[in-house]
Amino acid sequence: PNREIGLSAQSVLYGANIPEAVTQNADGMFGVMYDRMVPLTIEAIKQLAARLAALEAAIKDLSAKVAALEAK
Repeated sequence: PNREIGLSAQSVLYGANIPEAVTQNADGMFGVMYDRMVPLTIEAIKQLAARLAALEAAIKDLSAKVAALEAK
C-alpha cells in the first residue's frame, strides 16, 4: 500500500508555531515548505541530544550516590 506521509500546514503554523515554514497560495490554501523545516529539525535534535546527555549524567551521578548510601 502506498501511504502519504506529511505534516498539515495548520499544525506547523499553529501547533508548532513555525510560520516561516508555511506558505499560503492565492486561493488561501496553506502548504508546508519542508526545506525550511530541515534546519529547525536538526537544531531541535541537537538540543534534545544535549538534554539527554545531561539527564544521563545526572542519572549516573545519582546512581553512584545511591550505591554509596547502600554500601554504608
